[in-house]
Amino acid sequence: MSRTFILAALSAAGIAVSCGPAFAWSCVAMSSDGAQGWSSNYAEEGAAEHRAMIECQSRTTSNDCEIQNCVPDNGKS
Repeated sequence: MSRTFILAALSAAGIAVSCGPAFAWSCVAMSSDGAQGWSSNYAEEGAAEHRAMIECQSRTTSNDCEIQNCVPDNGKS
């Protein structure tokens, strides 16, 4: 195989990988008094959870927010 062919194949593979679906995370947190916090479009699930918790805690005095749900979103939902 020629060096040019190998470089072209590697470049094409890199482009294919970089064009894959980008996932973003969205989460919802809720407290016992009904306060809610949410997040969306975070690259990492942990960051989305953290933001949802901060939002929930800023809306309640019960201090018992819990993550209810987190979902990945690839732009197709």
